[in-house]
Amino acid sequence: MTVTNYDFEGGTANAALTTAATGAILVNGGTFTPDAMHGSLAANFTGNHVCRWAFDSATKMAFRIYVKFDATPSGILTFATLQYSGGATLGLAFTTSNQVCMSAAAVLIPPTGTSYVGISQSTWYRIEVLVDLDAVTAEMHVYEGDSTAEVGSTSGSAFTVKGTPLLNADTGIVNQVTGDVTIDDVAVNPGGTTLIGPVAATPTEDGEYLYTGGQWVRVTVAS
Repeated sequence: MTVTNYDFEGGTANAALTTAATGAILVNGGTFTPDAMHGSLAANFTGNHVCRWAFDSATKMAFRIYVKFDATPSGILTFATLQYSGGATLGLAFTTSNQVCMSAAAVLIPPTGTSYVGISQSTWYRIEVLVDLDAVTAEMHVYEGDSTAEVGSTSGSAFTVKGTPLLNADTGIVNQVTGDVTIDDVAVNPGGTTLIGPVAATPTEDGEYLYTGGQWVRVTVAS
C-alpha cells in the first residue's frame, strides 16, 4: 500500500472547507487559512468540526499530521482519531497543560504505558503514529516542523479491537470542546510499519498519491 497526502491546497483562504477541495469524505466545518506549514493553505478549526479521510482497510497503519495550537482549549482536545467500523480505536489529544498524548478508543485516557509530550503553542509540530491492531500496540513520535530531532515519543497498549481493520481518520476538533487548531499535510499509509516522515521526504515511491489543487495526482519519482 502507498502513502496518501492531503495538503489543503485546493481551497481559498478564509473560505469554508469542502469535500471537493480537501479530498475528505466528510467535512462539517472549519476554514482554509493561509497560516500553513507548507504551501499556501492549511485548515483551521475552533469548534467541534472535522475532516474525515477514508483509506484502504488495514490492521497496521502509519499516520502523520502537522498541527499547531494557538489557544488553550476549554478541555482536553482530541485533534485526530483513527477509526474502525465500530468507532474510534486511537485518538491524539492536546491538553490544557500544553501536552499531547495518545488516547485509547473514544475516551481521553492514555493507553497503558504511554506518557505525555510537552509542546508549545503557536508552533508547528509533526506528529507521527504507528498502530498495530494485530499486536494491539501504538507509538507516537513528536517533532517540531520538518525536523528529524524528536521532541518526545511514547508507546503502549490498551486497545479492545484486536485485529479489526482501520477504515478512516477524523482530524480537526473531534470532541465537544473549543480551541484553535490548525492542521496541514495529513498523510496515511495503510499497512505501513515505518514512520512516514516529513513532507520534504515524501513522496518516495512511484504510485504514491497526493491530493493537491483539488485533484489527485499519482506520483512518478525520477530515478
